[in-house]
Amino acid sequence: MTKNNFLNLGIILCEFLRWLYVIAIIFLVGVFIHLQINPSFYNDYHISTESGNIFTSSIQVTKSTDVVQEKIHTSTVQTMNSKNFDLNSLKKFSLFCMFLQLIICLLCMFWVFSEFEKVIKSVKNLQTFQENNVKSFRKIGRYFIVIFIFSSFHYIATEMEIVEKINETSTNERIIENFRTEFHIDLLYLAVILVSFILAEIFKEGNKLQEENQLTV
Repeated sequence: MTKNNFLNLGIILCEFLRWLYVIAIIFLVGVFIHLQINPSFYNDYHISTESGNIFTSSIQVTKSTDVVQEKIHTSTVQTMNSKNFDLNSLKKFSLFCMFLQLIICLLCMFWVFSEFEKVIKSVKNLQTFQENNVKSFRKIGRYFIVIFIFSSFHYIATEMEIVEKINETSTNERIIENFRTEFHIDLLYLAVILVSFILAEIFKEGNKLQEENQLTV
């Protein structure tokens, strides 16, 4: 493949990923709104906050098709100590924080690929070391700083109503609340941030040399 073919492929890939993030954002907004309207629809959905990054989905949602009521009661303590939660057991503020984190990270990734597409187009037009590319790489670095911050913690607050059967005629209802804040550091983001700012400096020096050559001529 020629140089232009690679660049065209890169532009197409950036466009595709931008649209993919737009669809993901619209889908998340729809799920969040629907969850407020009909929370019982998500009774069988569980959320996992395993450490990861925006590329590998740090928050995973799965659906269970064989939920047994007695099993839920007997495993309440285990559920509270694990990283898996019923989606509709999350408190509204916790759910909003998680939703906001995802939206901000997805928006930043959308802007990252927008800036990267600008860089590729400038290279294609033989304007590689222009000042705009320096700004683009700095913006990419700042966007990843935002992603790093918002993906490095999870605030989880759950509330579960437990109905225990005492005998044939009476039951005991309890509400169990759990609050937890999780922190983790993703070295991938730190590496990307460092590379972005290094590339910005390289392009800045390239821009200076280009301007000096033009003055010499």
